[in-house]
Amino acid sequence: RTNAPPGYREARSPDGILLIRDGRIVLANQAAARLLGAGTSSHVEGRALLDVFHPDSQARVEDRVTQLLAGGAVALTEAQIQRADGAVTDVEIAGTALEDDGVQTIELVVRDITSRKGTEAALRESEERLTMAFAGAQEGVFDWNLETGAVVYSARWKEMLGYADEEIEPHVSAWERLLHPDDRARARELDQGLTRGVGTYEGEFRLRHKDGHYVHVLSRGLPLRREPGGPVVRVVGTHFD
Repeated sequence: RTNAPPGYREARSPDGILLIRDGRIVLANQAAARLLGAGTSSHVEGRALLDVFHPDSQARVEDRVTQLLAGGAVALTEAQIQRADGAVTDVEIAGTALEDDGVQTIELVVRDITSRKGTEAALRESEERLTMAFAGAQEGVFDWNLETGAVVYSARWKEMLGYADEEIEPHVSAWERLLHPDDRARARELDQGLTRGVGTYEGEFRLRHKDGHYVHVLSRGLPLRREPGGPVVRVVGTHFD
């Protein structure tokens, strides 16, 4: 409320809080002022709401405010704000429609998500590198989750055995089904070695090709642990014909 009780502006919310009336900011907390690169809340109050957002985000923000004024529910929305120094910051906004002495008011909570966006970008880059490695590898690649039994087999892994992508289920049962019966004891030894904490995973096996003959492969894997000294939870490795 514009006649908010003393201490409202100084509330220690880590997120920026803006009250909007007729498209203008009538109240801002100190977190919002910091987020916008303004010295004090007074440097923010009175400004048009859309002016604090980057041009690429203004239409999205305006649409969300219109929905709120119409009584609709609005999901969390990502946008970019334009700081006083010209820098652009990624934010997530949530909004609520309020009745303030019969006047429609919008409360916006603005959260800085710069760190999260950086983490997401790094993860995408990591996934892209892994995808490129899978695509370019001459060896078949697998990623085996020992806790669930799920396995990601690369396209090359399947091609080595004459199978199309959709013909191999993403589970360790596919490996077990294709493994030569006489090699199952050796496979069990390797699996037991993982539970004993053996540092390497390597063995030669025969896997049944789609046309019926067996392909000799060298399977090498890197055991991964969730924490040092803990049990192996994943094995990422290769199959070499």
